[in-house]
Amino acid sequence: DAIITANVIYDNNYGIYIGSYPEDTLIEGNTVHDNQYDGVYLSRDTNTTVRGNTIYSNSWGVYAYYSNGAEIGDGNVVYANRSGGINAYDGSANIFGNEVFQNSAYGIYLYHGTHTAQDNEVHGNVTGIQASSGRVEDNRVYNNSNAGIYLYYGTPALGNVVYSNSIGIQAQGHQVADIFRIENNLVYANTNHGIWLGNVVGPQVVNNTV
Repeated sequence: DAIITANVIYDNNYGIYIGSYPEDTLIEGNTVHDNQYDGVYLSRDTNTTVRGNTIYSNSWGVYAYYSNGAEIGDGNVVYANRSGGINAYDGSANIFGNEVFQNSAYGIYLYHGTHTAQDNEVHGNVTGIQASSGRVEDNRVYNNSNAGIYLYYGTPALGNVVYSNSIGIQAQGHQVADIFRIENNLVYANTNHGIWLGNVVGPQVVNNTV
C-alpha cells in the first residue's frame, strides 16, 4: 500500500498521479498547487483515500477517473482551481467533509457512476455541485454565481442547505425516466429561483423549506 503524506508538490504536469490499477493508496496532509493539469489524479484505482490535503491553483483539484471505492474527504481544502474543485467521472467515489470554494467552474462534479457528495461546504464557485449520477446529500452550498446544486438524469438532492446562489437547486430532465427526488432541503435567499425544474416529468419535491 502506498502512502503519500506531508509533501509540498507544485510546478509539475500533474501534482499526484495514481494509475495502473493500484489499491489502498493513502494521500494525506499534502499541499498541492500550481500544477499544469490536475492536483490529484486517480485513474482506475481501488480504495484510494484522499484526506486532509490543501489543493489549489491546478486544472482540477482532484479528478477521479473510473475510481472504485475512493474516499475523498475528511478535511480536504480545495480552492482556486481552473476547471473545478473535485470531479468524479464514472466509477464510485465518496466525496465528503471537504471545503470546496472559489473554483473557476464547478465546486464538485459527479458524472455517471455511483458517487455521493455528502457533508461538504461548497461556496464561491460558478456552479456549486453538478451531478448526473449518485446522490447529493447534507451539503452546505452557498454564494455560487450560477446554481448551488444542478441535477441531471434523476440525481436526488436530500437534506442540503442551499442559499445565496443565483438558483438554489436546478433539476434538468433529459429522459422520460428522469424522476428527481428533491427532499428535506432548506433553500433560501437565492436571487432568481429557489427550486427550478426544467423538462422534468413526475418530480418528487417533498418536505423542503423554500
